[in-house]
Amino acid sequence: MPDVPLRPGDFAAFFHELWGREPFPWQARLAARVCDPSSESPWPTLLDLPTGSGKTSAIDVAVFWMAVDAVRPPAQRRAPRRVVMVVDRRVVVDQAFERAQEISEKLERAESSICARVGAALRRLGGTPSGEAALQATVLRGGMIRDDAWVHYPDRPLVAAGTVDQVGSRLLFRGYGVSRGMASVHAGLLGNDVLYLLDEVHLSRPFAETLGAIRGHFRRSTEDLADRFQVVTMSATPGEVHDDAHQLEPADRAHPVLRKRWTAAKPAQLDIVKIGARDDPATVSHKVAEAMAAYALELVGGGLRRVGVIVNRVATARGIHRILAAQDLDARLLVGRMRPLDKDTRVQEITTRLAPEQRSPDEAPVIVVSTQCLEAGADLDFDGLVSECASLDALRQRFGRLNRRGNFPDARAWIVVRSDQRSPDRDPDPVYGAALAATYRWLSSIEALDLGLSAMAEHLGAPGLDLAPLLAPSLSAPVLLPAHLDLWAQTSEPVFPDPEIAAWLHGPERSQPEVQIVWRADLPPRVLSDLALDTPLQRALIERLMATPPGSLEALPIPLWAAQRWLSGRPEVPVSDALGVRGAPRDRGPQRGQPRLALRWAGERSEVVGPDALRPGDTLVVPSGYGGLTHGCWDPGADTPVTDLGDRVQLELRGRASVRLLHQLPPLPLRDDVDPTARPAETRCVPIWMTHGDASCSVAALLETEPPDEAPEEHRSQARDAAVRLLSAGEPWASVVRARLEDPVALLKVPPLGDHAPGYWLAYRRGRSLSALELRDQLGSSGLARGQAEEASTEGDDGSFLEAPLSLQA
Repeated sequence: MPDVPLRPGDFAAFFHELWGREPFPWQARLAARVCDPSSESPWPTLLDLPTGSGKTSAIDVAVFWMAVDAVRPPAQRRAPRRVVMVVDRRVVVDQAFERAQEISEKLERAESSICARVGAALRRLGGTPSGEAALQATVLRGGMIRDDAWVHYPDRPLVAAGTVDQVGSRLLFRGYGVSRGMASVHAGLLGNDVLYLLDEVHLSRPFAETLGAIRGHFRRSTEDLADRFQVVTMSATPGEVHDDAHQLEPADRAHPVLRKRWTAAKPAQLDIVKIGARDDPATVSHKVAEAMAAYALELVGGGLRRVGVIVNRVATARGIHRILAAQDLDARLLVGRMRPLDKDTRVQEITTRLAPEQRSPDEAPVIVVSTQCLEAGADLDFDGLVSECASLDALRQRFGRLNRRGNFPDARAWIVVRSDQRSPDRDPDPVYGAALAATYRWLSSIEALDLGLSAMAEHLGAPGLDLAPLLAPSLSAPVLLPAHLDLWAQTSEPVFPDPEIAAWLHGPERSQPEVQIVWRADLPPRVLSDLALDTPLQRALIERLMATPPGSLEALPIPLWAAQRWLSGRPEVPVSDALGVRGAPRDRGPQRGQPRLALRWAGERSEVVGPDALRPGDTLVVPSGYGGLTHGCWDPGADTPVTDLGDRVQLELRGRASVRLLHQLPPLPLRDDVDPTARPAETRCVPIWMTHGDASCSVAALLETEPPDEAPEEHRSQARDAAVRLLSAGEPWASVVRARLEDPVALLKVPPLGDHAPGYWLAYRRGRSLSALELRDQLGSSGLARGQAEEASTEGDDGSFLEAPLSLQA
């Protein structure tokens, strides 16, 4: 059976075996077009499909086409062997990866079926040995374990899901975290033999333009070769006309499942929050929060069980969550400005709780309060929605989370607008421009407002309707010249000038420059002010941090000006989660108390700086005691100590099991004659077993070597016991660290900072770090395709840690 050639008509059987149902008509039509050898352009330029119609299944079509096309001679093959889905939302990237991973696993398990035939064809195409995955699946986004094993197998079929930053930076030879020597390899693999599926294109229009420009350059220089650099955009928003768009047809709207989604009612009411002319930003935020929280409570009181609240500002989201939490409700807060580890944990909780197929008749009510980070792509299903007014395209994305499957006949929604945002004569909204006011006026003109797909299609098709004023302003990428590509392609040595790639990924007018904040508990607040003028102690502090270096998973990106205001003690100004928001506030506001300091992290070149010395792209390490987070979300007014994620980061970014035994220093015999004010080499962490090294050993060297056999067992036992006490939370990462520290465990003493901060023990597992595959397996994550167990990183030495700043969605 695996040797029987595949035919285009086999797609329906392939899809059914994967997911247990027949494909929608549009999916079958797309597969027939793509797999037709006589088709001049296999893929349409646009998949113009509404939310809830299953756009992610384009991955299935691409994989099937790869298998069908594999029987053709190499020179005649048209199907790219790498499929890359790009979308600037973490939750959507993860869902796409999980789909690709599930396809890969089902191809491996199949023995004598259509999936077995597809797997066999892909294995022949890539020359993949038996026992290894016929289809590689990987994810490229910031804030998670990175696996680059796919780079070592350029001939094997691949499905990757990633963000614009991670995919685009690699394509343009400047991969974030990728070593200089491997930059051209990543660019080559993502620039050849690849199909790009650019989802939610309204979020990443500049990158779509850049891909189009690259495709144009590619086709001019390779006209005699098969066209295997292809770009397909996917959009569920209005306002764009394409000559070659794949859309729903009457057969789709007649399909029982799609018909239910297409006709699902999403009735909405409008309300105005009165804003006074003299109201300051905090008062405005509070008024909006009170009104929207009241409507959320009304929906829950009316019997709805899954209510979403989506707003335009982080401070408003925090205020709503604070009000709802005080009502003893299950209220979840999710904003873009969170540390990646905190955000991934929250997203997993929410998606598990609100997955469309998880609906239970007797489930307790839950309210999810979010910003723009939840409006696009996420496969969540609310029966109630309260949304702050926005542009029409943004509102339609938000309403795509309401009654998504058509299973909630009682679904209802409120759209709330500020009174000072209704008029086109007022200052345009910093996120949505004049489109917010125009959208409100247009919605107000509709009787019995319903934002369901079918109802909105009728309104949008009205004669003479000009959609342009209702859509959010979009950015454009600069013109991509051959000279730009020539400069970026020079990766052996730094070049000058070196055009900043961000403009080609997000547009030249991207949001304010950002910095990243890392909180650490072993950094008491008074230390930085005392160390500001003490160079030797600064060096000791740097060495202390090098034992557990800051990582991107624990870093919170915020605008530069917001960090300056926070450290200066100035009042908060509302911050958005949306890209493309420009402009620091003009009013500096009153300063409360003395400015606070931070450590600008740059390895051995780190230094203590004040608010006025911050620079774009800085990584700032601050004491946990500074506060700044509430429920994991950015809150500059919060003073509760922030949880230190440093130990977890060492495992999930480096594969290294270690734990700092802060405030639990065991009474172990140590060499205490190291002067923290001495030369840098003498301030390095001292190993407990002095027969194995001396004070000049670097932290990196100590952590990579095997512990000596003569290590006293009672000392290791004390360290293990202390680590177990600290790692008793039951989280997967803590369980992995506990297991890794069972035997052998090594100890380092991190010396005190004079009288400023006590020393502590670092208990760790020496030797080889866990690979990305081993980590995924032990952490219970989605996992990688089997058969790539070797360590396969192509990053620079610091690539797993803080790198070029990423967008909040990356």
